[in-house]
Amino acid sequence: MLQGRVYIIDKPAGMGSTDVVRELRHRLRTPEVGHTGTLDPDATGVLLLCTHAATRLVPFLTAEDKAYRVDARLGRATVTDDAAGDTVREAAWDHVTEVAFAEALASAVGTHPQMPPSVSAIKVAGRRMHDRVRAGEDVAGLVTPRLVTLDTARLVHFAPPDVTLQLEVGKGYYVRSLIRDLGETLGTAAHVTALRRTRVGPFLESEAVPLDDVTEASGLPWLAALERVLPELTVSEAVAKRLGFGQRIGGQDLDRIPAPHIPQLARHDGEPVAVVSWDGERLTIVRGLAG
Repeated sequence: MLQGRVYIIDKPAGMGSTDVVRELRHRLRTPEVGHTGTLDPDATGVLLLCTHAATRLVPFLTAEDKAYRVDARLGRATVTDDAAGDTVREAAWDHVTEVAFAEALASAVGTHPQMPPSVSAIKVAGRRMHDRVRAGEDVAGLVTPRLVTLDTARLVHFAPPDVTLQLEVGKGYYVRSLIRDLGETLGTAAHVTALRRTRVGPFLESEAVPLDDVTEASGLPWLAALERVLPELTVSEAVAKRLGFGQRIGGQDLDRIPAPHIPQLARHDGEPVAVVSWDGERLTIVRGLAG
């Protein structure tokens, strides 16, 4: 059975996600550490890291929705879409009312194409966009809009030029892009001044451990973490054995047909067997849990 833990880290400002990985490797004295999605260097909050063979679970943790609290300022656009970047444009903001801002925010909820920030961890031809920008390259046209989802958005505080929002977003969503686009929609400019991730899937800010306080025991056992993310599918002893041999399972051998294309944790007699998915015709193994 897999060995390893999932760590819910409260990432401090000033560290990139890879810096946190490096620090955790040092603290736990293991090279086997992986993160489940980047968080901007100046951002704080929940960052999930996996150790040892639990790094195999990263795809299931990466897919989880996320929640953020974001402070933004109207009137200035930057090259990075946050306060760390050089100013690229300034614009009047005093015409923006709370009603207008709330309406613009509401219109952004849903699934829409979004242009990622020019400074991001997205790789193009093997190189990250932020490295290309730092090298002085012209990055115009290298990335295209991506379909992403803003599940909920709430205006918490409106004291122009400063605003505070609470957001729940899907995979691949850029909060910096939302703020940039809201500025343009409202006939001004805008950038992020502070960003905190408050949740990744079921893993909450209140559970996050400051990096300086992390010990090996701080992490969740990998199975406890996986149980919080994936629905369970109970299978018979015969099916469990067949899954152990890597075989696909027909619907006639299952007590119930699971929802299609959704990873599930197959169990027999309380013991985990594998992460599986129903493809419409057969139950297939997505990830084995042995060894």
